Amino acid sequence: MQIDIKAEFSIQVAKETRLSGEAKISVPFSDAVHAEVDLDLTNRRCIFQLAGLSVEPEVVSTLGETQALVNQSDYPAVLSGLEEKINSTADIALHAWKYLLARDERIPHGALAGLNRQWKESSSNEWRKFPSWISGRITLSQIPVLVGANAQRLQQIVADGVTPLVGMRYLHRAKAEGDPKYRWVDATIAAELAIKEILQMARPETAVLFDNLPSPPLSKLYGEVLEAYLGERSPHLKVIVKGVEKRNALVHRTLGADIDVTEAEKYVGTIEEAIFHALSLYYKNKGYFEFP
Repeated sequence: MQIDIKAEFSIQVAKETRLSGEAKISVPFSDAVHAEVDLDLTNRRCIFQLAGLSVEPEVVSTLGETQALVNQSDYPAVLSGLEEKINSTADIALHAWKYLLARDERIPHGALAGLNRQWKESSSNEWRKFPSWISGRITLSQIPVLVGANAQRLQQIVADGVTPLVGMRYLHRAKAEGDPKYRWVDATIAAELAIKEILQMARPETAVLFDNLPSPPLSKLYGEVLEAYLGERSPHLKVIVKGVEKRNALVHRTLGADIDVTEAEKYVGTIEEAIFHALSLYYKNKGYFEFP
């Protein structure tokens, strides 16, 4: 069977960033089919259109039988794969502009936000809403209140001359990144930079080794080295070892490696805990990072 698909995205950039111009780009969707991607920078819109896509009857029946809005856990896998393909095809046009021609870092990676998707059988004139999913989990993030003990702790940190690690910049970049692959890579970079900084703070003489010799693996730095210098191994050592393996797969085999969004989020959180565990060992008895 054959179906047609239309999808509209907004291009999310800062309000002060001026975008202008428009082009309709033919982008390969499969071996036999190309999609038309209308990249309307002036209006910050991206329109994806695809005609005559051959699909299994199961896809058509699932499109027709699935409710317009379902929980993420109930979303059919066959539609999830199709939706991901639509998104990645639209990204091809914007990323080619961002990275290769405009070379504009002000356009975020992952700037396309889906507004609506429609589908129809190619032999029909009736457009229908493409099913969407909602997350069944709501996460409330509360920034610690700057009052009382936290205000005193901040004063103590500043008075003692404690400054953020360079690795924390990569950690926060990982936390803000939308693409799980880049979150994973940035979090691993943060882990590597942070532990080297902490070990050099503990033993300044190691700076010459880190500067002139190949770096030991993170399993050693968060394991035997951290224990020898600051008394404990990281309680997150197993996660770090597996994280490095996945980072290497992402960097060296980019077409074959994949990372789940939830998995990446959990990994970034674990790396943050590992960094602050090592910092707590260095600033032992100071209580800087013991938030209630």
